[in-house]
Amino acid sequence: MLKNRDVVKSVLPGLDAVPGGWTQESAPKVLEAGAAQCRTDPPSVSFRGEAEYKDPSTDNVAEFEVYALSSVSAARSACQSTRKDTPPSMALPALGDESHAFGRQDGSSGKTVISVVRFGSVVVGVTYRIEAVDWTQAYGGDHLEILTRMLVDRARQACEGRAPTARAVL
Repeated sequence: MLKNRDVVKSVLPGLDAVPGGWTQESAPKVLEAGAAQCRTDPPSVSFRGEAEYKDPSTDNVAEFEVYALSSVSAARSACQSTRKDTPPSMALPALGDESHAFGRQDGSSGKTVISVVRFGSVVVGVTYRIEAVDWTQAYGGDHLEILTRMLVDRARQACEGRAPTARAVL
């Protein structure tokens, strides 16, 4: 379990964990339950962390989210609710205890692909907005998998009491 702000923040990737050349759009931050920005989260969320990065060569943006929930059953419920609201539409290898991915078209050339993974009482998500005109399902899916795997690995490392060191290389 991720029980405090510092541990949740350590799961969020820094510039050293995202692909080389990416820039920070939104610095890693953690909100505690009850904070105004957290009020729309399920009541079982203890902490919510987020960070956002951009690939300046393509204008693609990746947003990373970490939710530390009060119990495994609360995390399971949150993950199942997300799956019900947004059924899987993309292939994603089994990651963590539960995982699924879906995508949507954004205008004529953009696409957003999203993954949600539960690991114990932690739910992580990656939202990858692809602005590249040459977007393909394989390109978006491959990158989403790599970014998601990195975030899941970082959550696993933190839950095991280790400093998260997982990195993503595209």
